[in-house]
Amino acid sequence: MSPDDCVTIIISAYGRPMALSLALESIYQQTHRNWQTLIICDHCPAEFKTKLNIKDKRVEWINLPQRFGNQYGPNSIGISLAESAFIAFMNHDDIWLSDHLETALKTLHDEESQFYLGKTAFSHAFDDDKDALTLGRWTFSELNHPEAIWRCLHGPNSLYEPVSAWVIETATAKFIGHFSPPDTTNYTPVMEWLQRALQKGTKLSFGKKVTSLKFDLRTKKPTTESGLYEYDHSLSSLFDFFYNTPVEIIRNSIDEDLIKSELSGNRVRRHMGRHLNVSLFDKLLLVHHKLWLASGIRLFPSKQTLRPGKEQRNALRTLSRRTGEKMSAFPNAERINRVIKTIINRR
Repeated sequence: MSPDDCVTIIISAYGRPMALSLALESIYQQTHRNWQTLIICDHCPAEFKTKLNIKDKRVEWINLPQRFGNQYGPNSIGISLAESAFIAFMNHDDIWLSDHLETALKTLHDEESQFYLGKTAFSHAFDDDKDALTLGRWTFSELNHPEAIWRCLHGPNSLYEPVSAWVIETATAKFIGHFSPPDTTNYTPVMEWLQRALQKGTKLSFGKKVTSLKFDLRTKKPTTESGLYEYDHSLSSLFDFFYNTPVEIIRNSIDEDLIKSELSGNRVRRHMGRHLNVSLFDKLLLVHHKLWLASGIRLFPSKQTLRPGKEQRNALRTLSRRTGEKMSAFPNAERINRVIKTIINRR
């Protein structure tokens, strides 16, 4: 494998052209130029594509013939279609800094690993943040901690997300297999896929500097009488911030915000501070993690373990709040395979 190899970027899209346009812009600005992008639309309206400003012929648009209602479907289909050496996942409303792919591929090459989990900074709705309004820019409140994999797979913290920070060898992704439908696992599809990766012996690398950004663009309260939320809250200010701010200034801003957050004691949101506190419970989690890897045995239930069916209900409820649509169940793995065959025949 070489750091110059091609990367297939898989984006699950859900009909938010403004957010996706910004995500695409961050792809166009990548210093690693050898990439191709699959926009896997989860049965989006035909007019969705016309609202996007697709500037590069390496971006391929695929609209699924039916709705999956969760990224397990588009991501699984993208993995099957990818033919490059590497795969990078990207959420349609996240942003990469310009050196994300370059950093990930160099790390994978230098450490001879298979799966890169990058460092992400989280920010919250601009208009709801007093510090952001005072400073006139987006502010950041926490980082993920993918290096604490022993903690996040068995505790309450989603420290391994978002998938926008993940770059993986294509052969390894295909070996791990498709993401599981939400109603077939007691975990989130993303979490269950990562568990499978570890159980299959995948060698991991972790990002040391921030290369991706995740923004909370949702309004705190429903904005319509039907109870729907607006998910592109403050997007115009995000465009301005991203276009007009150099990468190193963004990283410096993140460092400043996290130091301020620590000094003020504001470290509770998402339960992610800048540093990890290694407590007795954490030490037990580390022992538990090693036992789980060796034998598959869990000493105690994960706080993220979901009762059978609960993840399905939660995902269907989230979908309803976002789009107003109603689904009774998620398409199964057999349906995914049929869709893949249909797409391959059309390409």
